[in-house]
Amino acid sequence: MKKTFQLWSNMFASPSKGFPELTPATPILMPIIVVLILVLAGLFMLMPILGSDAYLDALGRVQVNTLVERGTEMSTEQLEMMEQQLKSDQMRTINLATTIGGGLIGYIIILLVYALILLILTRIFKEKPGFKHLFKLLIFLAVISAVQGIVKNGITLLSNYERILSKVQYTADLQWAITSPVSLAALFNPAKTGPTLYTVIDAVTDIFNWIYFIYLYFGLKFSAGLARKKALTITIIAGALSVIVSAVMTLVL
Repeated sequence: MKKTFQLWSNMFASPSKGFPELTPATPILMPIIVVLILVLAGLFMLMPILGSDAYLDALGRVQVNTLVERGTEMSTEQLEMMEQQLKSDQMRTINLATTIGGGLIGYIIILLVYALILLILTRIFKEKPGFKHLFKLLIFLAVISAVQGIVKNGITLLSNYERILSKVQYTADLQWAITSPVSLAALFNPAKTGPTLYTVIDAVTDIFNWIYFIYLYFGLKFSAGLARKKALTITIIAGALSVIVSAVMTLVL
């Protein structure tokens, strides 16, 4: 464990000296455990919110509005039954378990997919770092996004989330209500800017995203051994793809 934290310290304090220490032979079991613990800490911060009546009421409105948009008619009795089911202890447990389990599994899947994308990009630029090497690089950088989650969820927990949840009507509203931005998006109202523009502003100006991609550049250059221009180009492309995917998801939802 000491070596893992020492490597992290060297990477962030002196990238030109620290990142070369990250090689395909570097063990990643401990970094994975640390990152998952941090991710769990961030998810647990949402537990009081996800188990609150305010959240379950908002979830109920989202489901009803979704059904209405699909042309499904519901009687008053059916609406009351749905509300009771959503507020049941069983539903609260399912909701919390889904958030924790889905959050952890989704996090690992995203890292694997992102490593594959980086592998493809490096091959396009005729570079040959292995998938294992790139995945290990992303694992060590994942501590940044894990801390990002803790900060954003902590802000949400300390905010007047019940008032915010009371205004939720649709799926995108629900996501924004429990996600506090650490970007210029905090100055805008998603209902006025529109979901896509709001998401783009958030992704482009998020301070943690900037830190992440700066260190991704250092990792590609000093650990994977890419030339400066290639490392910078791949980092920019990866960042652009991240913003595009986030924007597209708002259109899907």
